[in-house]
Amino acid sequence: MNKVLSKSLPILVTGALLTPLAAQAVPSFARQTGMSCAMCHTVFPQLTPYGRMFKLQGYTTAAGMFAEPNEQSKNLSEVTSAPLAAMIQVSYGTQKNPGGNTPKDNAAFPDQFSLFYAGRISDHMGAFVQATLDSTGSFGMDNADIRAANSTTTADGKQVIYGVSLNNAPSVTDIVNTTPVWAAVPSASPDAVSGGNPAPGPVLLGSDNVNQQTMGIVGYAMYDNTWYGAVGAYHNTTALSAPGTAGPKGWAPYLRAVYQKDNGTNNYDIGAIMMTGDATTDTSNTSLPTSAVSDLGVDGQYQVLNGVNTYTLRGSYLTESISNAANIGYSTAGTVKLNTLNLSGTYFYDRKQGGSLAYTVVSGDKDANAYGGKPDSNFWMAEYDYLPYLNTKFAVQYTGYTKVNGSTTGASDNNTLFLNAWFMF
Repeated sequence: MNKVLSKSLPILVTGALLTPLAAQAVPSFARQTGMSCAMCHTVFPQLTPYGRMFKLQGYTTAAGMFAEPNEQSKNLSEVTSAPLAAMIQVSYGTQKNPGGNTPKDNAAFPDQFSLFYAGRISDHMGAFVQATLDSTGSFGMDNADIRAANSTTTADGKQVIYGVSLNNAPSVTDIVNTTPVWAAVPSASPDAVSGGNPAPGPVLLGSDNVNQQTMGIVGYAMYDNTWYGAVGAYHNTTALSAPGTAGPKGWAPYLRAVYQKDNGTNNYDIGAIMMTGDATTDTSNTSLPTSAVSDLGVDGQYQVLNGVNTYTLRGSYLTESISNAANIGYSTAGTVKLNTLNLSGTYFYDRKQGGSLAYTVVSGDKDANAYGGKPDSNFWMAEYDYLPYLNTKFAVQYTGYTKVNGSTTGASDNNTLFLNAWFMF
């Protein structure tokens, strides 16, 4: 559903921060493996090298495959072998209120409530399936990733892990959470407060018209724990009708490549992502003209796991090109481009407290219908998190805007203070 972020003006503009919160930090995974959530995550949804391997192997790793459980697993509040979990968030946000004279503030209880089936189905098959009730009262399927995986060894002794995923959001399968569906840093997000009339973001990667609205089949492989590749395609499963809600028509190809290196206490990766397809404002009307859309992105991450100290630096850049843009409601008859740069850094001490800083720059071509002018927007986010337990988090976040939709005038009226409490069980 990705409703958590979709109502915030600049976040919807970027399209790269649309994500449900902490979607993979599920206690049923820890109960299944007998190990701590901290084995897989530095801070959700960022994955450690072990977390990437667990995901690659189809969520199938079980406790019997290891020695004694990690001592930190005692921080979980319950013990059960069922692959079921639940999440609830409550939030409060306040904003200066663009165009108004009084502050705008809202509380949400729940901001989000999710149920999960997350874990092993068989020796070579596992699943992560989430259904969510959001603050608007809407209930439906959120991210879903059902996998079959196996491994083999080459003649020269190199391991190859391979598998196939049936899922509903491009890049939800990815092992490095710098891709659009996972790139929410800081990890809390203002659902309780939203801006005025938000401009549309990317049509494909990171779009609410694609995430949870499509069915995708993705095959993937990891060679020698170094080279990762994925190839697949997504098909629109929802009829869209309103202008500005364009989505893919037919199958949209998806490609992903990553080079990673794990040096023990630190690891790094660089990657590229691509998705292309024809877009339409109504998939049920085959006579409508379409626009050709191409998304291309690069990303990287550097992570340090040094005892109780963890550091993560991340960056991503995504550019989208829309040809014949007028066919999906833009005022431009030719090509429109939208670019998004995300930079962030996170530090955590003993997995219990820490903070994040992030900066986002959006730029693109002027279009009167889509953006009311230029889409250019800049904002920064700062967040402090406290985790008394690995499945309980309290967050304070402040978002500051220096430009919104091409204008610096009144941009700070969108500044938002957001409080969030997050519980997993």
